[in-house]
Amino acid sequence: MGGTVLAMEWRERYEQSVREKQELEKKVEELKLVANGGFSDSGNGDLQSLRQEFAQYRKRALNAVEQKEKELSDIQAQYHENGGGSSNASRTNSFKEIRVRRMSMESNSSLSGFETPNATKTNEYLKNIVYKYMASDQDEAKEHMEKAIATVLNFTPAEVTSIQEKRKQQQGWFW
Repeated sequence: MGGTVLAMEWRERYEQSVREKQELEKKVEELKLVANGGFSDSGNGDLQSLRQEFAQYRKRALNAVEQKEKELSDIQAQYHENGGGSSNASRTNSFKEIRVRRMSMESNSSLSGFETPNATKTNEYLKNIVYKYMASDQDEAKEHMEKAIATVLNFTPAEVTSIQEKRKQQQGWFW
Protein backbone atom coordinates (compact mmCIF):
# COMPACT_ATOMS: atom_id res chain seq x y z
CA MET A 1 0.00 0.00 0.00
CA GLY A 2 2.86 2.38 0.76
CA GLY A 3 4.23 1.72 -2.73
CA THR A 4 0.98 2.76 -4.38
CA VAL A 5 0.89 6.11 -2.55
CA LEU A 6 4.50 6.73 -3.45
CA ALA A 7 3.83 5.90 -7.11
CA MET A 8 0.87 8.32 -7.16
CA GLU A 9 2.99 11.11 -5.70
CA TRP A 10 5.71 10.55 -8.31
CA ARG A 11 3.06 10.47 -11.03
CA GLU A 12 1.65 13.85 -9.87
CA ARG A 13 5.13 15.37 -9.73
CA TYR A 14 5.87 14.09 -13.24
CA GLU A 15 2.62 15.53 -14.67
CA GLN A 16 3.27 18.87 -12.94
CA SER A 17 6.79 18.99 -14.39
CA VAL A 18 5.42 18.29 -17.88
CA ARG A 19 2.87 21.14 -17.53
CA GLU A 20 5.57 23.56 -16.33
CA LYS A 21 7.81 22.54 -19.21
CA GLN A 22 5.03 23.19 -21.74
CA GLU A 23 4.30 26.63 -20.22
CA LEU A 24 7.98 27.57 -20.31
CA GLU A 25 8.25 26.44 -23.94
CA LYS A 26 5.28 28.70 -24.82
CA LYS A 27 6.94 31.65 -23.07
CA VAL A 28 10.21 31.00 -24.91
CA GLU A 29 8.36 30.99 -28.26
CA GLU A 30 6.57 34.25 -27.41
CA LEU A 31 9.84 35.89 -26.41
CA LYS A 32 11.45 34.75 -29.66
CA LEU A 33 8.58 36.27 -31.65
CA VAL A 34 8.81 39.54 -29.74
CA ALA A 35 12.58 39.67 -30.22
CA ASN A 36 12.22 39.07 -33.98
CA GLY A 37 9.49 41.71 -34.30
CA GLY A 38 6.93 39.22 -35.57
CA PHE A 39 4.65 39.58 -32.58
CA SER A 40 2.11 42.37 -32.74
CA ASP A 41 -0.18 42.27 -29.79
CA SER A 42 -2.60 45.20 -29.62
CA GLY A 43 -1.25 47.17 -32.58
CA ASN A 44 2.52 47.22 -32.12
CA GLY A 45 2.85 48.01 -35.84
CA ASP A 46 0.41 50.91 -35.49
CA LEU A 47 2.46 52.34 -32.66
CA GLN A 48 5.60 52.28 -34.76
CA SER A 49 3.88 53.99 -37.70
CA LEU A 50 2.45 56.65 -35.36
CA ARG A 51 5.91 57.32 -33.97
CA GLN A 52 7.31 57.76 -37.47
CA GLU A 53 4.42 60.01 -38.45
CA PHE A 54 4.87 62.13 -35.33
CA ALA A 55 8.60 62.46 -35.99
CA GLN A 56 7.85 63.71 -39.51
CA TYR A 57 5.22 66.13 -38.17
CA ARG A 58 7.61 67.48 -35.55
CA LYS A 59 10.35 67.98 -38.13
CA ARG A 60 7.99 69.87 -40.44
CA ALA A 61 6.65 71.98 -37.58
CA LEU A 62 10.14 72.96 -36.46
CA ASN A 63 11.03 73.86 -40.04
CA ALA A 64 7.90 76.02 -40.28
CA VAL A 65 8.74 77.81 -37.03
CA GLU A 66 12.29 78.39 -38.23
CA GLN A 67 11.01 79.77 -41.54
CA LYS A 68 8.57 82.13 -39.80
CA GLU A 69 11.30 83.38 -37.48
CA LYS A 70 13.49 84.08 -40.51
CA GLU A 71 10.63 85.97 -42.17
CA LEU A 72 10.10 87.95 -38.98
CA SER A 73 13.76 88.90 -38.76
CA ASP A 74 13.77 89.89 -42.46
CA ILE A 75 10.73 92.11 -41.94
CA GLN A 76 12.33 93.68 -38.87
CA ALA A 77 15.51 94.33 -40.85
CA GLN A 78 13.46 96.02 -43.57
CA TYR A 79 11.69 98.06 -40.92
CA HIS A 80 14.97 99.26 -39.46
CA GLU A 81 16.36 100.04 -42.92
CA ASN A 82 13.31 102.17 -43.65
CA GLY A 83 13.90 104.27 -40.53
CA GLY A 84 11.57 102.38 -38.26
CA GLY A 85 13.37 103.63 -35.17
CA SER A 86 14.17 101.61 -32.12
CA SER A 87 12.83 98.13 -31.66
CA ASN A 88 11.64 96.59 -28.47
CA ALA A 89 13.53 93.28 -28.20
CA SER A 90 11.28 91.92 -25.47
CA ARG A 91 8.24 92.45 -27.70
CA THR A 92 9.96 90.49 -30.46
CA ASN A 93 10.87 87.69 -28.08
CA SER A 94 7.35 87.50 -26.70
CA PHE A 95 6.00 87.26 -30.25
CA LYS A 96 8.37 84.34 -30.93
CA GLU A 97 7.23 82.66 -27.70
CA ILE A 98 3.59 83.05 -28.72
CA ARG A 99 4.29 81.44 -32.10
CA VAL A 100 6.19 78.56 -30.51
CA ARG A 101 3.37 78.05 -27.98
CA ARG A 102 0.81 78.06 -30.78
CA MET A 103 2.81 75.45 -32.71
CA SER A 104 3.15 73.39 -29.55
CA MET A 105 -0.60 73.44 -28.93
CA GLU A 106 -1.26 72.43 -32.53
CA SER A 107 1.17 69.53 -32.28
CA ASN A 108 -0.53 68.30 -29.11
CA SER A 109 -3.98 68.43 -30.70
CA SER A 110 -3.07 66.77 -34.01
CA LEU A 111 -0.87 63.77 -34.68
CA SER A 112 -2.10 63.24 -38.23
CA GLY A 113 0.88 64.96 -39.82
CA PHE A 114 1.72 68.56 -40.60
CA GLU A 115 -1.35 70.44 -41.75
CA THR A 116 -0.91 73.49 -43.91
CA PRO A 117 -3.04 76.40 -42.75
CA ASN A 118 -6.31 76.36 -44.60
CA ALA A 119 -8.50 79.32 -45.46
CA THR A 120 -10.66 78.95 -42.35
CA LYS A 121 -7.71 79.16 -39.98
CA THR A 122 -6.20 82.05 -41.92
CA ASN A 123 -9.49 83.94 -41.92
CA GLU A 124 -9.96 83.38 -38.19
CA TYR A 125 -6.43 84.61 -37.49
CA LEU A 126 -6.96 87.64 -39.71
CA LYS A 127 -10.29 88.37 -38.02
CA ASN A 128 -8.62 88.33 -34.59
CA ILE A 129 -5.80 90.62 -35.73
CA VAL A 130 -8.19 93.12 -37.33
CA TYR A 131 -10.41 93.08 -34.24
CA LYS A 132 -7.44 93.80 -31.95
CA TYR A 133 -6.24 96.48 -34.36
CA MET A 134 -9.60 98.24 -34.35
CA ALA A 135 -9.96 97.97 -30.57
CA SER A 136 -6.43 99.15 -29.76
CA ASP A 137 -5.56 102.71 -28.76
CA GLN A 138 -1.80 102.16 -28.76
CA ASP A 139 0.04 103.25 -31.89
CA GLU A 140 2.93 100.87 -31.30
CA ALA A 141 0.57 97.90 -31.05
CA LYS A 142 -1.32 99.01 -34.16
CA GLU A 143 1.94 99.32 -36.07
CA HIS A 144 2.89 95.79 -35.09
CA MET A 145 -0.54 94.46 -36.10
CA GLU A 146 -0.30 96.22 -39.46
CA LYS A 147 2.78 94.12 -40.18
CA ALA A 148 0.93 90.93 -39.26
CA ILE A 149 -2.04 91.88 -41.44
CA ALA A 150 0.28 92.71 -44.35
CA THR A 151 1.96 89.33 -43.96
CA VAL A 152 -1.29 87.36 -43.84
CA LEU A 153 -2.69 89.20 -46.86
CA ASN A 154 0.60 88.91 -48.79
CA PHE A 155 1.12 92.64 -49.31
CA THR A 156 3.85 93.58 -51.76
CA PRO A 157 6.90 95.46 -50.47
CA ALA A 158 5.58 98.59 -52.18
CA GLU A 159 2.28 98.31 -50.30
CA VAL A 160 4.10 97.80 -46.99
CA THR A 161 6.28 100.84 -47.68
CA SER A 162 3.21 102.91 -48.50
CA ILE A 163 1.58 101.95 -45.20
CA GLN A 164 4.77 102.77 -43.28
CA GLU A 165 4.97 106.19 -44.94
CA LYS A 166 1.34 106.87 -44.09
CA ARG A 167 2.01 105.95 -40.46
CA LYS A 168 5.02 108.31 -40.35
CA GLN A 169 2.86 111.11 -41.75
CA GLN A 170 0.22 110.50 -39.08
CA GLN A 171 2.81 110.47 -36.32
CA GLY A 172 4.33 113.68 -37.66
CA TRP A 173 0.88 115.29 -37.62
CA PHE A 174 0.45 114.70 -33.90
CA TRP A 175 3.92 115.97 -32.91
